[in-house]
Amino acid sequence: MVGTNLPNPEMDTVSLLVTACGKRVGDQKPPIYVAHSLHSDLTSTIVSNTVSMIRRLSDIFSPYSLQRMSARASRPILASDDALKDRAGGDATSGGTARAVAGRAPCSAAAVRGRRRRERTEASIVGRAGGFYLCKLQIAKRKRCTRARQKNRGKLEGRRERRTQMRSCIHFHCELHINAMKRLLSTQLRPLAAALFLLATAALSSTAAASSTSAATASSPFQYDPTSQYPTPSLLRDGLGPFLSTRWAHAQSIALLEQAVEDHNAEHVATSSNTIDAISYRRCIVLPLDERFDPPVGVFSHGHVDTGDKMSLPRNFWDAIAQSKAEVPWLFEVARVDGVTSPRVPLPADEHHHPSAAKLGKAVGGALDFRCPANYAFLPRWMFAALGLRPRDVVDVRLVTNTPPGSAVRLRPHTTAFVNIGNHQAVLETELKHYSALTLGSTIPFDYRGERYYFDVVDLRSAPRGERAATAKVQDCDIAAEFVRARDQLKPKKKRKRTEEED
Repeated sequence: MVGTNLPNPEMDTVSLLVTACGKRVGDQKPPIYVAHSLHSDLTSTIVSNTVSMIRRLSDIFSPYSLQRMSARASRPILASDDALKDRAGGDATSGGTARAVAGRAPCSAAAVRGRRRRERTEASIVGRAGGFYLCKLQIAKRKRCTRARQKNRGKLEGRRERRTQMRSCIHFHCELHINAMKRLLSTQLRPLAAALFLLATAALSSTAAASSTSAATASSPFQYDPTSQYPTPSLLRDGLGPFLSTRWAHAQSIALLEQAVEDHNAEHVATSSNTIDAISYRRCIVLPLDERFDPPVGVFSHGHVDTGDKMSLPRNFWDAIAQSKAEVPWLFEVARVDGVTSPRVPLPADEHHHPSAAKLGKAVGGALDFRCPANYAFLPRWMFAALGLRPRDVVDVRLVTNTPPGSAVRLRPHTTAFVNIGNHQAVLETELKHYSALTLGSTIPFDYRGERYYFDVVDLRSAPRGERAATAKVQDCDIAAEFVRARDQLKPKKKRKRTEEED
């Protein structure tokens, strides 16, 4: 038996207990002492572990270190199994708080997994505590913002109430004044208003009868009497009856003219053979261009409304260009109509008109824009003078594509002041770019350094043979421009010839 070889079986049992508790085998003490020492070691171990756990929990749940602990918890655990094993082995072999145990084996894989599990548990506890504290901070901030919004909302509601009260007060006073004016008109001014109404009705009826009689006796519905608006009626000077009758007659004459033009254009559209012919011609009422048509800065025609041949035309001409695929430059012919256009305006005896302009019946120009109202066209003032037109005259406007390119042009300046300019040839070439085409016998203006100069188109040649042409393109073609003797230099010669003939 095993027990017979030993002198004392109890001592063998005690030796085994002492060996398990880390005591030396050679020290044989009484069993009571061994049990007491074992109990004290276990108690001290339990107490030390409890104290360390309490300290750790107090550090974890301290309000001053929640932010730091939450940041630590957010970091991933990167320790590998080998590192944990090495650390465990180091703790077992190193001095310090750990006691050196003879014959103790390194930590197993189960111990390493248990240590990693404990670390993850601590990290989750710290993260939850930090998140709870941050959530409390956010809730407090939201409460403060809610209180501020409620306070501002109260201020805005107060302002709205005050504004509503003010508006209601204003409306109340306005209604009082309106009611007072109504009572005044109903009691005192009703007879006067009735008399004025009867007077206006009589004046309008007489004006309508006179205008219908004049329209019946007129030779053409396209004839517009410009004297109907001159002198301009005045309510204070002429009185209510003449004022209303004059304005009525003026509006009725314009309406009849527009209706006649509209009927002619509708008939042309109905009888046209194709769509392009229907939209490439219109009979229009002409008005002069002014500075309101000046394009914005940066556009090529800016500042050259009166010193160019550009016109403002209706939208249908743009559709005609798009459908016919006309090439640049887009040219339009403005022509007088016999029996439709009013008699030619006599040109004043000044130096701004060519003598042959009294017989000019048509002119060619380009397009400034296509935003003009239907049945209307706006022309430059020099074209009005060349064709002898007055405002609201009726002309025919047509898209032309057979204008020949120009090869040479001869211009006669009205004064020698332009010829005396040092670089007058360069100025001429620059200003001539604002004209898409030229018409023989017309007078065109140029602006240079705040001065306006006039030139007569004396001769015009077309390419390629150099034949004399009534109209020719000057845009996108090579044309030679030259000057002839100025008009102010021809006057003395004419006077000398006259004096010689009289002698």
